[in-house]
Amino acid sequence: MLIVDRSFGDIRKHKNTLASLLGTGPDHIIMLQQVHGDAIYEVTKPEPKAVKGYDAMITEKKDLYLAIKIADCQAVTVRDTSRSIVANIHNGWRCSAKNIVGKTLKALIHSYGCIPENLQIFISPSIGPCCAEFSQPRKELPTALHTYILENNHVDFWLATKDQCVATGVPEDNISLAEECTVCNKNRYFSYRGDHKKTGRNGVIIWN
Repeated sequence: MLIVDRSFGDIRKHKNTLASLLGTGPDHIIMLQQVHGDAIYEVTKPEPKAVKGYDAMITEKKDLYLAIKIADCQAVTVRDTSRSIVANIHNGWRCSAKNIVGKTLKALIHSYGCIPENLQIFISPSIGPCCAEFSQPRKELPTALHTYILENNHVDFWLATKDQCVATGVPEDNISLAEECTVCNKNRYFSYRGDHKKTGRNGVIIWN
Protein backbone atom coordinates (compact mmCIF):
# COMPACT_ATOMS: atom_id res chain seq x y z
CA MET A 1 0.00 0.00 0.00
CA LEU A 2 1.18 3.50 -0.84
CA ILE A 3 -0.08 6.80 0.57
CA VAL A 4 0.61 9.81 -1.62
CA ASP A 5 0.70 12.97 0.46
CA ARG A 6 0.82 16.65 -0.36
CA SER A 7 4.56 16.62 -1.05
CA PHE A 8 3.90 14.39 -4.08
CA GLY A 9 1.25 16.69 -5.51
CA ASP A 10 -2.32 16.17 -6.70
CA ILE A 11 -2.63 12.48 -7.66
CA ARG A 12 -4.97 13.42 -10.54
CA LYS A 13 -2.20 15.47 -12.16
CA HIS A 14 0.76 13.17 -11.53
CA LYS A 15 -0.48 9.75 -12.66
CA ASN A 16 2.41 9.27 -15.10
CA THR A 17 5.00 10.11 -12.44
CA LEU A 18 3.31 7.74 -10.02
CA ALA A 19 3.25 4.97 -12.65
CA SER A 20 6.98 5.39 -13.17
CA LEU A 21 7.53 5.23 -9.41
CA LEU A 22 5.56 1.98 -9.21
CA GLY A 23 7.19 0.49 -12.29
CA THR A 24 4.00 0.12 -14.29
CA GLY A 25 2.02 1.84 -17.04
CA PRO A 26 -0.41 4.69 -16.27
CA ASP A 27 -3.39 2.62 -17.47
CA HIS A 28 -2.59 0.08 -14.75
CA ILE A 29 -3.34 2.68 -12.06
CA ILE A 30 -7.11 2.37 -11.76
CA MET A 31 -9.04 5.45 -10.66
CA LEU A 32 -12.76 6.03 -10.23
CA GLN A 33 -14.96 9.03 -10.89
CA GLN A 34 -16.12 8.84 -7.29
CA VAL A 35 -19.76 9.80 -6.74
CA HIS A 36 -20.23 9.32 -2.96
CA GLY A 37 -22.36 6.24 -3.56
CA ASP A 38 -22.06 2.55 -2.68
CA ALA A 39 -21.39 0.83 -6.02
CA ILE A 40 -18.46 -1.62 -6.23
CA TYR A 41 -16.37 -2.12 -9.39
CA GLU A 42 -14.61 -5.39 -10.21
CA VAL A 43 -11.28 -4.51 -11.81
CA THR A 44 -10.14 -7.08 -14.39
CA LYS A 45 -8.00 -5.06 -16.81
CA PRO A 46 -6.13 -1.75 -17.21
CA GLU A 47 -8.33 1.32 -17.63
CA PRO A 48 -7.14 4.40 -19.59
CA LYS A 49 -9.76 6.65 -17.97
CA ALA A 50 -11.39 6.95 -14.57
CA VAL A 51 -14.33 4.54 -14.27
CA LYS A 52 -17.63 6.34 -13.77
CA GLY A 53 -20.14 5.76 -11.02
CA TYR A 54 -18.25 3.76 -8.41
CA ASP A 55 -16.68 4.36 -4.99
CA ALA A 56 -15.14 0.96 -4.26
CA MET A 57 -13.14 -1.54 -6.30
CA ILE A 58 -11.91 -5.09 -5.93
CA THR A 59 -9.35 -7.05 -7.93
CA GLU A 60 -7.76 -10.48 -7.99
CA LYS A 61 -5.38 -9.50 -10.81
CA LYS A 62 -1.68 -8.75 -10.56
CA ASP A 63 -0.17 -5.45 -11.77
CA LEU A 64 -3.37 -3.46 -11.25
CA TYR A 65 -3.04 -0.61 -8.77
CA LEU A 66 -6.27 0.51 -7.10
CA ALA A 67 -6.08 4.25 -6.37
CA ILE A 68 -8.61 6.16 -4.28
CA LYS A 69 -8.54 9.98 -4.26
CA ILE A 70 -9.27 11.76 -0.99
CA ALA A 71 -9.15 15.20 0.61
CA ASP A 72 -10.73 14.56 4.05
CA CYS A 73 -12.68 11.40 3.12
CA GLN A 74 -11.31 8.02 4.13
CA ALA A 75 -9.66 5.50 1.86
CA VAL A 76 -10.20 2.03 3.31
CA THR A 77 -7.87 -0.64 1.94
CA VAL A 78 -8.51 -4.35 2.32
CA ARG A 79 -6.12 -7.24 1.71
CA ASP A 80 -6.82 -10.95 1.98
CA THR A 81 -3.68 -12.38 3.55
CA SER A 82 -4.38 -15.91 2.32
CA ARG A 83 -4.88 -15.19 -1.37
CA SER A 84 -4.34 -12.61 -4.09
CA ILE A 85 -7.26 -10.24 -3.64
CA VAL A 86 -7.40 -6.58 -2.60
CA ALA A 87 -9.98 -3.81 -2.38
CA ASN A 88 -9.92 -0.04 -2.02
CA ILE A 89 -12.89 2.03 -0.86
CA HIS A 90 -13.67 5.75 -1.02
CA ASN A 91 -15.54 6.42 2.21
CA GLY A 92 -16.82 9.95 2.66
CA TRP A 93 -19.63 10.68 5.08
CA ARG A 94 -22.30 10.01 2.45
CA CYS A 95 -20.65 6.67 1.65
CA SER A 96 -20.43 5.92 5.35
CA ALA A 97 -24.15 6.63 5.67
CA LYS A 98 -24.71 3.98 2.96
CA ASN A 99 -22.24 1.59 4.64
CA ILE A 100 -20.13 1.11 1.53
CA VAL A 101 -17.39 -0.42 3.69
CA GLY A 102 -19.70 -3.10 5.05
CA LYS A 103 -21.10 -3.79 1.58
CA THR A 104 -17.63 -4.18 0.08
CA LEU A 105 -16.53 -6.54 2.84
CA LYS A 106 -19.71 -8.59 2.41
CA ALA A 107 -19.00 -8.79 -1.33
CA LEU A 108 -15.51 -10.09 -0.58
CA ILE A 109 -16.91 -12.66 1.83
CA HIS A 110 -19.98 -13.84 -0.09
CA SER A 111 -18.97 -13.31 -3.74
CA TYR A 112 -15.23 -13.97 -3.56
CA GLY A 113 -15.13 -16.50 -0.73
CA CYS A 114 -12.89 -14.47 1.57
CA ILE A 115 -12.76 -15.43 5.25
CA PRO A 116 -13.20 -12.40 7.58
CA GLU A 117 -10.30 -13.51 9.80
CA ASN A 118 -7.97 -13.26 6.78
CA LEU A 119 -8.88 -9.68 5.89
CA GLN A 120 -6.45 -6.92 6.89
CA ILE A 121 -7.88 -3.40 6.80
CA PHE A 122 -6.27 0.04 6.88
CA ILE A 123 -8.24 3.27 7.37
CA SER A 124 -6.28 6.18 5.93
CA PRO A 125 -5.64 9.69 7.27
CA SER A 126 -8.93 11.58 6.99
CA ILE A 127 -11.03 14.16 8.78
CA GLY A 128 -11.08 13.28 12.46
CA PRO A 129 -13.70 13.64 15.20
CA CYS A 130 -11.90 16.84 16.14
CA CYS A 131 -12.96 18.52 12.88
CA ALA A 132 -15.92 16.57 11.46
CA GLU A 133 -18.58 19.10 12.46
CA PHE A 134 -22.14 19.07 11.08
CA SER A 135 -24.80 21.72 11.48
CA GLN A 136 -27.58 19.16 12.17
CA PRO A 137 -26.03 15.69 12.27
CA ARG A 138 -29.18 13.95 13.52
CA LYS A 139 -31.02 15.15 10.43
CA GLU A 140 -28.14 14.72 7.99
CA LEU A 141 -27.06 11.24 9.09
CA PRO A 142 -29.03 7.98 9.29
CA THR A 143 -30.01 6.61 12.68
CA ALA A 144 -27.27 3.96 12.50
CA LEU A 145 -24.63 6.71 12.74
CA HIS A 146 -26.23 8.72 15.55
CA THR A 147 -24.24 6.82 18.18
CA TYR A 148 -21.07 8.41 16.74
CA ILE A 149 -22.30 11.99 17.23
CA LEU A 150 -20.18 13.75 19.84
CA GLU A 151 -20.52 17.04 21.66
CA ASN A 152 -20.78 20.21 19.59
CA ASN A 153 -22.21 18.26 16.63
CA HIS A 154 -18.92 16.56 15.77
CA VAL A 155 -18.97 12.98 14.42
CA ASP A 156 -16.44 10.17 14.93
CA PHE A 157 -16.31 8.54 11.49
CA TRP A 158 -13.09 6.75 12.43
CA LEU A 159 -14.92 4.66 15.02
CA ALA A 160 -17.96 4.29 12.76
CA THR A 161 -15.87 2.71 10.01
CA LYS A 162 -14.07 0.45 12.43
CA ASP A 163 -17.41 -0.76 13.81
CA GLN A 164 -18.78 -1.33 10.29
CA CYS A 165 -15.79 -3.59 9.64
CA VAL A 166 -16.22 -5.52 12.89
CA ALA A 167 -19.94 -5.98 12.12
CA THR A 168 -19.01 -8.10 9.07
CA GLY A 169 -16.90 -10.44 11.21
CA VAL A 170 -13.45 -8.90 10.72
CA PRO A 171 -11.49 -9.14 14.00
CA GLU A 172 -10.75 -5.78 15.59
CA ASP A 173 -7.04 -6.65 15.71
CA ASN A 174 -7.05 -6.84 11.90
CA ILE A 175 -8.05 -3.17 11.55
CA SER A 176 -5.42 -0.42 11.49
CA LEU A 177 -6.52 3.19 11.85
CA ALA A 178 -4.14 6.00 10.90
CA GLU A 179 -5.75 8.36 13.46
CA GLU A 180 -4.31 11.34 11.58
CA CYS A 181 -6.70 14.20 10.82
CA THR A 182 -6.19 15.71 7.36
CA VAL A 183 -7.69 19.04 8.45
CA CYS A 184 -5.35 19.39 11.41
CA ASN A 185 -2.43 18.33 9.19
CA LYS A 186 -3.28 20.29 6.04
CA ASN A 187 0.39 21.20 5.68
CA ARG A 188 0.97 17.50 4.91
CA TYR A 189 -2.32 16.43 3.30
CA PHE A 190 -4.77 18.08 0.93
CA SER A 191 -7.88 18.96 2.93
CA TYR A 192 -11.22 20.06 1.48
CA ARG A 193 -12.21 21.80 4.70
CA GLY A 194 -8.76 22.93 5.72
CA ASP A 195 -8.04 24.43 2.30
CA HIS A 196 -11.49 26.08 2.06
CA LYS A 197 -12.71 23.77 -0.74
CA LYS A 198 -9.90 24.69 -3.17
CA THR A 199 -7.44 21.83 -2.96
CA GLY A 200 -5.84 18.81 -4.61
CA ARG A 201 -6.31 15.12 -3.90
CA ASN A 202 -4.23 12.69 -1.87
CA GLY A 203 -3.97 9.15 -3.13
CA VAL A 204 -4.11 5.82 -1.34
CA ILE A 205 -3.10 2.87 -3.50
CA ILE A 206 -3.15 -0.88 -2.93
CA TRP A 207 -2.11 -3.73 -5.24
CA ASN A 208 -1.37 -7.45 -5.25
